Amino acid sequence: MNMKTFILAVSITALASGCSSGSGGEDAARSAVGGEHAGRYHIKSGTLTYEANLPQDMGTNKRVVYFDDYGQKEKMVTITSISMMGQNIDKETHLITQDGFSYTWSPGETSGMKVAVDDTFDPAAADFSKLTEEAMAKYGLTKEGDETIDGRKCDVWAMDNQGVQGKVWIWNNIPVKTSANMMGFSIIEKLVSLDEGDVDQAHFVLPDLTWKDMTYQSVPGMGQ
Repeated sequence: MNMKTFILAVSITALASGCSSGSGGEDAARSAVGGEHAGRYHIKSGTLTYEANLPQDMGTNKRVVYFDDYGQKEKMVTITSISMMGQNIDKETHLITQDGFSYTWSPGETSGMKVAVDDTFDPAAADFSKLTEEAMAKYGLTKEGDETIDGRKCDVWAMDNQGVQGKVWIWNNIPVKTSANMMGFSIIEKLVSLDEGDVDQAHFVLPDLTWKDMTYQSVPGMGQ
């Protein structure tokens, strides 16, 4: 398996990551799916922690999401630990989305990527309670019922879109569990902790870096 294929497999977790839309792109995404909520979550502020095992026991992926104003302010820290071909690789990335752009960087670097947010459908940004029939058909979404996970009654949604098949378990518009398959690889990501309450506003301040303008297609591992 080459590294680009591996990165594509890891990117399955974007089903729940909110990478393709944020404070600027959420309005477009919600317009497409018929949602009217001011923020992506139905809880005002808090910290979410997700964990996933990577395909073929190659490592782990951990995401910590800090949010305020119902998700209109959000920062995501992703820590990926990879063990393959005799090498151990740890990668930490930070992402803040605001004013129609996503800013991504790693600690210790002097520059980061600035990408215009995409208005394609993102389960993490949509209000599933207000999906239209048109949007469900367009994005291959089907509501399969409900299931209780860790005491939280979740709506279960199946998705088959752009080569990715999976399910998302939604509680208060927060993904509690994501199961996804792409290119023969499978990833299950679970919410392992949810801390409601005030969040330090310093999380949402961009660092003083040189920002390189890029398109979604030019981001490594995301292009065709």
